[in-house]
Amino acid sequence: MPKPVREKERYVFHGKMTSLETTANLMPFKSLRFRGRLFLALCLLGSWLTGSGKASEGNSPSESANSPSESSNSLSWFPMDPQLRQTCLSWQSGPSNPGFIPSNLQVRVLLKDRVPVDSLEIAWDASNTPSTERARSTVKLLLAKAALLQPLWLERFTALGGDLGQGHLTSIQPYWISSLFVLEASPAYILALLERYASEIEWIEMDHDKAHAADPVLQAPASPPGTESVGGTEIGLRTVQAPQMWRRGYKGRGRLGMNIDTGVWGTHPALSNRWRGNFVPASQAWFGSGSVPTDCGGTTSHGSHVMGTMVGLDPVNQDTIGLAIQSQ
Repeated sequence: MPKPVREKERYVFHGKMTSLETTANLMPFKSLRFRGRLFLALCLLGSWLTGSGKASEGNSPSESANSPSESSNSLSWFPMDPQLRQTCLSWQSGPSNPGFIPSNLQVRVLLKDRVPVDSLEIAWDASNTPSTERARSTVKLLLAKAALLQPLWLERFTALGGDLGQGHLTSIQPYWISSLFVLEASPAYILALLERYASEIEWIEMDHDKAHAADPVLQAPASPPGTESVGGTEIGLRTVQAPQMWRRGYKGRGRLGMNIDTGVWGTHPALSNRWRGNFVPASQAWFGSGSVPTDCGGTTSHGSHVMGTMVGLDPVNQDTIGLAIQSQ
């Protein structure tokens, strides 16, 4: 089994899985107790496979993973999102070709074994624990949990990829902030992973953080034309008495406005001159499709509308549509 080489964050498999590049900087197994637990788990797994796998004796791991018989029936209870389930079903019902490996999917794997953050928050509320202490304690607990779980699961992921063969697992990216891994793997690999470890996995879903279709946005009927003039302020701003705060000097200077929506129209005249990416590297000011702000909301541009409500101001005609008009 290939051993991880410490570098940074992402594990990338290549060749015949004889080498492994990583960027995770993870802690290796450091205690005999932990190795003992792993050995016991592997023995129990081997015993279970020996007792229940006689009907398929002689089949290779890759043949078992690619056979739709048992895994097809199991899909109904596997903890996975509907889109991923449909993708795996489509693969199972496709042409039977043991050598065929479809394009790998990028999926998130969330484990059941996690730091009980909700319970901690209840306890801290009861004891009036300061927010700074909560943050330090939470990060410490999350890092400790990651140090225990990540080496075990990286070994499991790697071993399963070795069983199935080259191409079924191409990368692993672990996250310490939760018991979460992002994998690039084939449908056969995902099903085999669930067959082995479904009792320890909370949920598997497609990873769609950066490139995703716009969520549907419900729009109310347009209001009748008013008497607002260019250079004025929106009625909502006057309702919350924003002009009074502006006169006192509270205009958002030195603050950052951020949203998670359909995107932002980066060239909009009320937004473009104060995009944070004009002053720092774009990678520090934009997380979304492409390398510069774009809005994937089609004709709705909902994210741009929201950002405009937050910070929008056209410097040419002073048309004010946002609240924090001097923020970035």
